[in-house]
Amino acid sequence: MALLTPEYEKIIRTEKIKRLLLAFVVLLIFAGAIGVVLMLSSYFAAAFSKDAVLQRLQAAEDILEKKDFKRIEEQVEKINEIIAVFEKNESARRAAAPLLMKIANITPASVKFESLKLAAKEDAAILTLTGVATTREIFLDFVEKLKKLDEMESVSSPVKNLLKETDVVFALEARIKKEIYGYAPNQ
Repeated sequence: MALLTPEYEKIIRTEKIKRLLLAFVVLLIFAGAIGVVLMLSSYFAAAFSKDAVLQRLQAAEDILEKKDFKRIEEQVEKINEIIAVFEKNESARRAAAPLLMKIANITPASVKFESLKLAAKEDAAILTLTGVATTREIFLDFVEKLKKLDEMESVSSPVKNLLKETDVVFALEARIKKEIYGYAPNQ
């Protein structure tokens, strides 16, 4: 015979269950903490034992032996040599931009370039120009201006460039003086 109503009995029962669960969790935490404290000393003893330290040292030495530092060092030296040769060649090369600016300044608006190829030969540099001029007279005037540039050794234009009166498709070669474009002697 209970003096409490069923609702209150239900509430009391859930409270008892909550208290029992809380007590179980507290005991579990307490047991875990005691286990950690007791095992911690044996962990440190095992971790810092002479055999464990020697085993880790041997593993580190094995890793270093596997790394091939000599091969990597040789590769770095080869790359450094290639870079040195590249820098030496770049420092010996003369700039083409001033010459190209002069050509652009003498080129009339009615002459359009399709391609420009600059190739260094042993005796001189060759500038190959291809494009279209609106008339043959404008093209001939452009070729004359090109020949008058101090930087040009010679300009050669095939006869086929002169066959059409208008819309002249041309291809010409200009030899640039060696001292203007090329590589400077041993610097």
